[in-house]
Amino acid sequence: WPGTTIRYANGSLEPCDDDMWRRNLTTKYVDGKLTWSQVHTTNGSTFFSYWPPYTYNRHLKLIADCTSQIAAPKSACGEYNPTVESLGQTLEGREVECISIGNGELTAWIQHRQHPGETMAEFFAEGFLHRLLGMGADGELDDSVKKILDQYRLYIVPCTCP
Repeated sequence: WPGTTIRYANGSLEPCDDDMWRRNLTTKYVDGKLTWSQVHTTNGSTFFSYWPPYTYNRHLKLIADCTSQIAAPKSACGEYNPTVESLGQTLEGREVECISIGNGELTAWIQHRQHPGETMAEFFAEGFLHRLLGMGADGELDDSVKKILDQYRLYIVPCTCP
């Protein structure tokens, strides 16, 4: 689509470093075709993607950060009864985590990454959870978040398919 850019990374994807992905600014969408130019200057592989991968290590860090924020003694999100729990395990033995928060009468499930290629969804989940739990905001919740958490019990699954 117009305005999109392809991302690329040189070298190995193991271990995959979030900072290794770069935008290819030559990307063009013309007449229904997405094209770009890339000069291959080093030995090894170059990988291309619409979105950079959301790595499993980054996923684990997100869950750990949510758990730490919830456990913090003076966290403002504590009054909204947040929890981190496992909904079960994948065939590979990976946990499918759910973060729930809110005191409201209404219930909403927000699931991300039902399919492995939907990496942008977990980037959204990360930002959403940071805001709901007050991470990066000195632990404070803004008025919009408080209003939502007074009305809803939210169940957020950052990655349905880890």
